[in-house]
Amino acid sequence: MKPEHKGRFDVVAVRLLHSVLGQEDWDIVMSNIIALLRPGGWIQWADFDPLTPGIAAIKFESQDAAVIRSVLVRYVDNMKTKAIGDMHRIPSTFASRGLESVETDFYSQTEELEFTKVVVAGFIESLQEADEMSEMDARDMRVKVNHEIEGCRPVLKYDLWCHLAQKPL
Repeated sequence: MKPEHKGRFDVVAVRLLHSVLGQEDWDIVMSNIIALLRPGGWIQWADFDPLTPGIAAIKFESQDAAVIRSVLVRYVDNMKTKAIGDMHRIPSTFASRGLESVETDFYSQTEELEFTKVVVAGFIESLQEADEMSEMDARDMRVKVNHEIEGCRPVLKYDLWCHLAQKPL
């Protein structure tokens, strides 16, 4: 971090970083985020919990969304392998680093089919980038997922968490 950035900001907003931040990078990233704040400044971190995706609903009388469920399981297993913790590590780290007014809340996302398409496509891409799925397997999986989405119309449940904390004066 450049020295001129330390203590410069009143607010640092972090979005969608948790699922790509392994344990080996956690301490340095958290130190740098906190160092950006002026005394009295706030951190706001909004992110999805990478370990808790689920299928909230499927079309009545359709088959189970087994293909999509298998992608979710593989993705969560990959996150666990990378030592990506659950969302509770964010506020506990804030508190252990001396931040104050630590608050956490979560919001359920609107259950929409388009959300399912985007999230599952991102999971497949993530698995491919992690060498957990070959390019050919990813292509085949996308075809199967799209077929399943059109058939049973599954909607994902994936909570959005928001964490707030303040650097002491």
